Amino acid sequence: MKKLTLLFAVFFLAGCKPTVHDVFLHIRPNIGEVMAGRTIDVFATTYPVVKTATYKWSVKANCKVAMDAKGPKVTLKPDKFCVQQDATAVVTVTANGKSVKKSKKFSILEASDLPPRLDLNPKKTGWLMINDYADSAHLKTNNMKATVSTWAMGGGLCKPEIEKGVMKLGYTLPLAGSMCGVMNYLAGEKGESKPYDISKYGRVSVKLRSGDGKRHEIRVIVVEYDAYQTANQGLVGESKPLIVLEDRWWRYELPLKYTLPELFDRTRTKGIGLKIKGKEGEKGSILVDDLALIPGEGK
Repeated sequence: MKKLTLLFAVFFLAGCKPTVHDVFLHIRPNIGEVMAGRTIDVFATTYPVVKTATYKWSVKANCKVAMDAKGPKVTLKPDKFCVQQDATAVVTVTANGKSVKKSKKFSILEASDLPPRLDLNPKKTGWLMINDYADSAHLKTNNMKATVSTWAMGGGLCKPEIEKGVMKLGYTLPLAGSMCGVMNYLAGEKGESKPYDISKYGRVSVKLRSGDGKRHEIRVIVVEYDAYQTANQGLVGESKPLIVLEDRWWRYELPLKYTLPELFDRTRTKGIGLKIKGKEGEKGSILVDDLALIPGEGK
């Protein structure tokens, strides 16, 4: 009788297919945080262990998150432009017709190397639009009805063109000291510029994006009018280098009080432009849109 019972048990267990009763998720690193552009791993373990189980992973987030799933492990990589947020990794484990779904929250931190994030299309109440690059005519005359010109030093070359309502500024810097740029006069023509009062404006706004898929740097310059100097050019204010991101538009606001020299006379401003300087042999292209002045003191 005992032999028959044991034999029945053997046959019963042999015909029983194992299923998963519970799933546990673990995150590495275990602090549960990942910086945008970097990776974080999520592991799934089952009870009981079923080697034939299959795993289907997904992620819930308000930005793009790349997934590399291999069975019970998934590597997640949030897009480098993700804003700070909470996200959720989700797995469905299936074994012999039975499925168990579990989720695990983690935090995405904004990338530390990105400039401050500003609204790309803010309300422009009171703004002075210097150049919106709407069409090819704006390569010669801007929204101020004043002259637009290019300049270069040390063999540098800047070649602007209008492409889909923005300026595509191609540049070549053959020497270590090469530089070039584009100047938007605020009044008058090249060689016959006139002073313009920007006292009521506190910041310069500009939108930038790479035109060739590579990261670049560019500076905003503000030039004072001085009738007694060569080409009527007085003091020059120059911003810190602005990062031109490889695949994303980014808007900057530059406070004039930190950009202009102490003795700069805002009531006698000649023009506002862009300046490129870099390494010997550097070349590339930068997209530019909506160069404007914003009213107020500026922070």
